[in-house]
Amino acid sequence: MSDSLTKLSTELEYLIDKTWNLYVTVTDFQAQSQPRVDQVLNEIIGLLKDVDQMKDQFQDIHIPGQLLNYVDDLKNPQLFTRDCLQRTLERNEEINGKNETLAKFADTLAVELSSQFPTQMAQYRLWKTKQSSIDHELYNNILQVVEQVLNETRADNTQQGSTHYHARSIQPKWAKVQ
Repeated sequence: MSDSLTKLSTELEYLIDKTWNLYVTVTDFQAQSQPRVDQVLNEIIGLLKDVDQMKDQFQDIHIPGQLLNYVDDLKNPQLFTRDCLQRTLERNEEINGKNETLAKFADTLAVELSSQFPTQMAQYRLWKTKQSSIDHELYNNILQVVEQVLNETRADNTQQGSTHYHARSIQPKWAKVQ
């Protein structure tokens, strides 16, 4: 892909150069420069054919329509990247603010509910603790099943000469197994 992009870039540079040469020749047109205009036009046509033949190599590349609008408006395409990053940062700040507000609300709600309904909140906290331990136990059970399956697979594959990773090596970093 890198070689294809390099070739496309080179072809486009030649195309721009030839188009500029045609512009210069035509703006100062004289009858004796007609053969030169024909030659440059034929070179441009050849370059356009070359670029058209390369299009199949770039089927998986998607260019945002907004970027094309920037180019059409004679703006620097790098401004598009900057503007996208700026919008992303602003949206990220907005979402972070909402998350902080929700966390503060949850804390305030828990305090208020505890003061108004102490018994029910104590039961809720106990239930939440049990639920957390059930989730942890479920995770450990799933991990044991995965280890058994991998051990069986490892035993089968050892006979065939291949190896596999140990189940604990695929454990996510955030999971704390006891």
